[in-house]
Formats: sequence, structure tokens, C-alpha cells
Amino acid sequence: MLALAIVLVVAAARWVERGSDEKVTAVTTTIPDVQRASTEWRLAWSDDFDGPALDPQKWRVENSRFGHGNDELQCYTPNNVRLGDGQLILEARRETVRCPQQDQPFTSGMIRGNIAVRQGAVEIRAKMPSGAGLLPALWMLPVERVYGPDGKSGEIDILEVNTTKPDVAHGTVHWHYPDCGWGCSRYGGQYAVGEPGLDEEFHTYRLEWSPGRIAWFVDNIGYYELGDTAPRQWASRGVNAVAGSVEYPKPFDELNPMYLILNVAVGGKWPGTPPAGTRFPTAMAVDWVKVYEPG
Repeated sequence: MLALAIVLVVAAARWVERGSDEKVTAVTTTIPDVQRASTEWRLAWSDDFDGPALDPQKWRVENSRFGHGNDELQCYTPNNVRLGDGQLILEARRETVRCPQQDQPFTSGMIRGNIAVRQGAVEIRAKMPSGAGLLPALWMLPVERVYGPDGKSGEIDILEVNTTKPDVAHGTVHWHYPDCGWGCSRYGGQYAVGEPGLDEEFHTYRLEWSPGRIAWFVDNIGYYELGDTAPRQWASRGVNAVAGSVEYPKPFDELNPMYLILNVAVGGKWPGTPPAGTRFPTAMAVDWVKVYEPG
């Protein structure tokens, strides 16, 4: 079941600094014919961002230099987060601010969810920012890191877009095991939508997370699956075991609830510094978020 609880995720949860090590345990690719689960889903909670301000029961706004370990260039501030025309707007700007003890050349927006997701399905309809050198993301981190710190409890990326290639969606899971950090301990796929790109119109991004399975979709097209019967399986699974990795199906099981993060990173090891041709301000617009539990 997908359990929901209002949670307080303290600053200590800010342990993820994703790197760009190109060593991978599984080739990033597209697996065709990924089907939606036959589960009957029940809406657990949603947000269509129609109110005058963010619902504090559901979200809190980031105010930090989160992402500096990945050489990102933004300072996340509340001024870069707003609601308008029934949408959440996370805006990146080229402006130098003190954040909090050094200058950052860009500001941007990021929100964290207050509701724990313990498996289920997540759908988010959004339009990505335009211009190279950005890394917008819809993703999840553990609430309590029940399988250990330093990434051992994992991360689920519902969507990342390196805006140098604005038509390509990336879905990934990360976890740590001995001598392997965020760059090499991952499985994931990518899907090119073609024209119009992800920054030109709204698309719906879906993640299905159930016992023994995680699957990714763009506009109801499944492009990657990890799990018991999928071509890709957990690194800790018996026939695919990695020494020192947590025992399957950890860390992505029902005992490790996660919370949502929506943000627009600027620069960093993957997209690189925004070139002069990237026009600011630029923003990710989110139409709605829906979280489902098995019915």
C-alpha cells in the first residue's frame, strides 16, 4: 500500500549531491513495450496549484545552495517560486546573490514535498524551461534513509532533462554500494519525444513504483522498467548480485518511503554552464501533481 503521512524532513536529509561519473552498472537505453500495471489505482492526493499560494501541508520552499556538490550554480530562493494561472512556476534567473556564504551567479526555484510516498504511482504534468545549461527535475528522496546514509537508501528520478537536448526525458534510480557513488550505481532509461520538445508544450510524466517493479512513462508511453520480470533487475538480486549492495528488493521497497522534489538546477557537471545564448528568466511550469495508491 501507499501510505501517506505528513512528515518533517530536516536539513540532514540534504545528503544527495549527484555526480557525473560515467561508469554505469547498466546501459542507459530505452526498453520498448513497457506496459502500465493492471493495478486499479486510487487517487491518494493531488495538487492543481489553483490557490493563491502553495499549500504548506503539501510543500515547503527551498532556500539554500543545494546542489553545490554537483558544481551547480544556482541559489534556491523563495522569490523564484510562485503560482499563476493555475500553475506552479519555478523560475531560474541570471542574477548574483549571496547564498548564504558565497556568491552564486544564478537563482532558481525548488520545492520539497511534505507527504511521504510509500510506493504507488506518481503523475506530474509539466513544461520544461528552455535554453541549454539547465537540469530541471521531478524526483524523490528517502524520508528517513532507513538503509543508511551517503546514498545507500537510494533516489528515484521520475524525470531529468539536460536542456542541451530538450526533447529527451531521463528516468533513473540511484543507490550507493561500497566504492560506488551516484555516477556508477544507477539504472535508467531515456526517451526522445521529438517535436515539439519538452520545453515547448506540457507532457505528463508517470512513475509506477510497486513491489519488485519501477517503470517510467511519458504521455502514457512506457520507456523503461526495472524489476522482477524486466530485462533490468536490482543490482542486489541473486543472479545479478553486487558485493556490498543492500539485499533485494532494498532500497526501493515499501519500508523506505520517499518525498517529492521539483526543481530547476542551473549548470553543474552534466548540463554544463549555461551559454550566452540561454535567455533568462526561464522557468519550469507544473500544471498538476497526482499521487495514487493501489485500489
